[in-house]
Amino acid sequence: MQFLPTFSIDNTQKVFSRFHFFMIPTTFPTTFLTSSPHYEQALVRFLREYTPLSDEDIRRAAPLWREKHYAKHDFFNARMNVCTSLGYVLQGVFRVYYLNEDGEEINIFFFAEHQFCVSFKSFTTQTPCQYYVESLSDALVLEIRFADLQELYRTSHGWERFGRRFAEDCFTVSQLRTESFLFQTPEERYVSFQAAYPDLANRISLSHIASFLGVQLPSLSRIRKRLAER
Repeated sequence: MQFLPTFSIDNTQKVFSRFHFFMIPTTFPTTFLTSSPHYEQALVRFLREYTPLSDEDIRRAAPLWREKHYAKHDFFNARMNVCTSLGYVLQGVFRVYYLNEDGEEINIFFFAEHQFCVSFKSFTTQTPCQYYVESLSDALVLEIRFADLQELYRTSHGWERFGRRFAEDCFTVSQLRTESFLFQTPEERYVSFQAAYPDLANRISLSHIASFLGVQLPSLSRIRKRLAER
């Protein structure tokens, strides 16, 4: 089976590398800072590469991004809660999952460093989320509230362009995920996973990866073995 153009490794890696994204918590973060040195050190550099933002755009947004620390198994957002913030992951790994009819946790997305973290539909519509977004490690995230981001969109063409590209990338990543189950074999999904998340296999359990790929753990082991023998 040939990869469809949508699923070329280069295309998949390109989308995830710039968006590397996709939340009340049962355990609350212990630290909430009203300003962050990481805004200039990390986020601004990323934002300037992601979309054209002027110095004034950057200055105006600076006090609106706040740091949150998450312990392992804290929730960025939980099912039936409204996602009120957009996050940018400085450190750590998150997973998005839901519970199926049998109570099994099914992973949908992972977020790691230099990726946006959000439940997009819940965030944009300000309606309850259908998923859980859980930290798989201690994590540090820069967050901006929905109302503050909407005000930036309203008053800045640069931030408005950011919002448009962000929405486009959310749609693209979501469709890539859906189409992977329509047009890819489990092995091809694993190859795409490796391209999108090059080092994640060393940071999370194989059971989480198997859930993400829609296979059982023994099947994933066989896939890994076949690829290693090639």
